[in-house]
Amino acid sequence: MSKLIGYWLLSTAGGVAGLIVWGGYTRLKRAGLSMVEWKPHRWGYPQDEKEWSKEFTTYQRFPEFISKPDMTLEEFKQIYFIEWAHRTYAKGLGLYFAAPLVFFWRSGLLVPAAKKTLALALGLGAFQGFVGWWMVKSGLEKPQDDTANIRVKHTRLAIHQALGLSLYSLVFWSALTQLKPDTSKIITSLALLKQSSLLRRRYMLGIHLAAATLVTGALVAGTDAGKVLTNWPWYGDRYFFPQGALDKPTLIENFRDNREMIQFCHRTFAYLTALSVYDLWRVSTSLQVGRTMARWSMIAVSLQVILGISSLYRAAPLPESLSHQGNAILVLSCLLLGLHGIRKPPGFRSLV
Repeated sequence: MSKLIGYWLLSTAGGVAGLIVWGGYTRLKRAGLSMVEWKPHRWGYPQDEKEWSKEFTTYQRFPEFISKPDMTLEEFKQIYFIEWAHRTYAKGLGLYFAAPLVFFWRSGLLVPAAKKTLALALGLGAFQGFVGWWMVKSGLEKPQDDTANIRVKHTRLAIHQALGLSLYSLVFWSALTQLKPDTSKIITSLALLKQSSLLRRRYMLGIHLAAATLVTGALVAGTDAGKVLTNWPWYGDRYFFPQGALDKPTLIENFRDNREMIQFCHRTFAYLTALSVYDLWRVSTSLQVGRTMARWSMIAVSLQVILGISSLYRAAPLPESLSHQGNAILVLSCLLLGLHGIRKPPGFRSLV
């Protein structure tokens, strides 16, 4: 039964990953502000011209439409569908997770530790829905600067993505634990225990750096920072540090709002992530454990570097941007899978 639970959790994690990528597509298509009301219980889709006219009239009261009043009803229908599909997908995924969880819980098939973890995941998923609306709401408010682009606040977008990645990681790790309860068949000696300990530190470093890269990537996406400094390895006319990265009045404002600084931070974390994964792979080649996932992590991060450079040179078009975001989740998955495969076995003290 643990295998069944594991595959259910693995499919849920895949669903969360897909939802994150669909969220990126929604943002790139500028569709996220088309639904201006938050009704979590609502599943329906406008069925006739009367319902469409009502939705469109409601949308016309908000800043995004005011900034582009020539939008037609047909154009509105296109972006509305994208956002409706995103919200419906999220609610459907929530039910797909919650209903089996209740069954497994009531059937006594979950150990106490799994109950706590999955209850946390359920709560985090529900909270993520609230944060999603909190993010959207920021784009429905009239900006203080009339020249500003109408978009959600990039800081809230970054929080929304960070929570989504946390949820994905939690569910993915839980799935792996159900499918591979321990590593006692892999780590069978003190020498292998020491080798796994050496790699675990590198995996943890890679995971934290990848997470930082992903969050700063959300800031890049939210500010369109990928459309500035579109050359590599330079920053415009500079090689090591972009001109204008410290133009804001305060340091906090520069790190939060300055597009040149945001891109610089994202690139820096990307470099550090790549270097840490290459070091992980280098060390693993001389060890007896953890080599396979270290190699796959290295391949995934190499592809990520190529996609990042390609996206930058082409000013972040939709195909490259989505591929870059999706592959970032693959990098994180490889690192999590590698770390999970070399965690300490239950009786590791007997090996010391």
